[in-house]
Amino acid sequence: TIYFSATNNAEQYDSVAAPNDAGSITSQEGGGDTIQGLRACRKWLCIFYRYYTETLVGNSVFNFSVDRLTDHGLVSQSGHCGTGDVAFFASDESVWMIAGARASDITTAKIKTWYQAISDKSLVTLMLKGDLLIVNDYGGGVAYACDYKTGRWSAWTDQKWECADTANDQTLYAGPSASTVQVWTLDSGTADAASAIAAYWRTGNIGFGWNDCIKNMAEFRV
Repeated sequence: TIYFSATNNAEQYDSVAAPNDAGSITSQEGGGDTIQGLRACRKWLCIFYRYYTETLVGNSVFNFSVDRLTDHGLVSQSGHCGTGDVAFFASDESVWMIAGARASDITTAKIKTWYQAISDKSLVTLMLKGDLLIVNDYGGGVAYACDYKTGRWSAWTDQKWECADTANDQTLYAGPSASTVQVWTLDSGTADAASAIAAYWRTGNIGFGWNDCIKNMAEFRV
């Protein structure tokens, strides 16, 4: 069951006190699965269960509808992120992109092999900044970045970010899996000489523009 508050009153969830504004929605009565996370897009709400995902659409309590999007669910409570009309989530098998009310697997070739070999996927965090999606296995200290508009992947920082979120100005904040409470601003800062750091990521020189793509070499000259 999903509960929503009255407009401009985050403390009012009573449908009797606000009959046309606050209330609740039961999306899969009797299903028995657990809601792992929610992600709001512009036109729908993604409801992530452990073993499947639904989308909720509508603009009032009187005209909502819920549809099963995919039989893949959220494996990690920090394994989802989104912006605008695009959302991403980590499942047991792969990382999925939701766009246009359609889910598609964006893990390819060697990235899928790496992802499926993660021993504890409950320690996977997804982060997003602009067109860059970061899939971080903070249990193993390994992360990969994906330009989700082109589908290209590359290795990223090995820092163990346990949680993250992006501000409206596209500043990416993250917290490490450490005993002390720390919040970091990523892709920013200054060097020892107080000059600005220009952060970037790139595929390897031998990747021919796409480091993860399987290639057949027709000719090699020395």
